[in-house]
Amino acid sequence: MSNSIEKFSEELKNYRLSKNFTQSKMAELIGKSVSFYSALEVGRKPASRLIVDQIVNIFQLDENEAVKLRASAAEVPHQIRMDARNMNADQKNIAMQFARRFESMDEADLEQLRKLLREDSTHS
Repeated sequence: MSNSIEKFSEELKNYRLSKNFTQSKMAELIGKSVSFYSALEVGRKPASRLIVDQIVNIFQLDENEAVKLRASAAEVPHQIRMDARNMNADQKNIAMQFARRFESMDEADLEQLRKLLREDSTHS
């Protein structure tokens, strides 16, 4: 796996699928909305310690599995910061617009962004 967000997200999804639970069922079990749970599973939201403990209990994970899941959840960054000191006004404005919109992006938006970033990296 390429990063800690993907590692936690993949583990969470695998546990859910192993029990044949829907995202809706998981959201209900942890007392959150489906959109919140979905954001956990795709790595758009970090899981609090309380949420991870609930997940451990829901899936009745053994101690080794629980430690592994807690460790991967703890590695997920809760915030991402940018240093704007060397940005011009237009760059700052775009960064702020992006930050405001990011959480509401759907999978199609994210795929377009991935494609744009891959294209940009091949032209650098």
